[in-house]
Amino acid sequence: MSARPVMARRWLACLLLAAAGAHAQSAVSPPPGSPVERALATEQPVSLWSRDPERVRTDAGDRLEPQRVLSESFETVKLRNVIPPIHFESGVAKIPPDSVETLRKALEALRERQNVRLHLVGHADSQPLSPTLARAFGDNAGLSRERAGEVAEFLKRALGLAPEGIAYEWAG
Repeated sequence: MSARPVMARRWLACLLLAAAGAHAQSAVSPPPGSPVERALATEQPVSLWSRDPERVRTDAGDRLEPQRVLSESFETVKLRNVIPPIHFESGVAKIPPDSVETLRKALEALRERQNVRLHLVGHADSQPLSPTLARAFGDNAGLSRERAGEVAEFLKRALGLAPEGIAYEWAG
């Protein structure tokens, strides 16, 4: 064998090693933001993302026990005419003093109940309002709205109800 082919082979081997080294160098440090592939290290065990319940029992020695949870259940009870009718003086929206005591007695029966919701309906008589009352309430519908609102506010404060615990409407 002559020295020339051996030299050519060595030169070719060096050229291939240099090219491989240059290519390997570019794979090690890609430019920031470019997509790359990485291999997981083989010396670290792979950890599962989710655990099989059977494996949890055997690994940790724990056991899962289903248990019944007692929860408070609410019974919905609709009562009508819990609050007795309030008879207002003609053209007045303020609750009469004798009705306040009647309301307090009705409230005592409701005080122990949970999650109370009240719905009130205000009324007015059919007599036309005087000019002074017409300026204050507009008409009989305004007067009945004001009466229902007065009673709603009284009951809301007395029972400590949330705003959604009481609703009212008026019938004129």
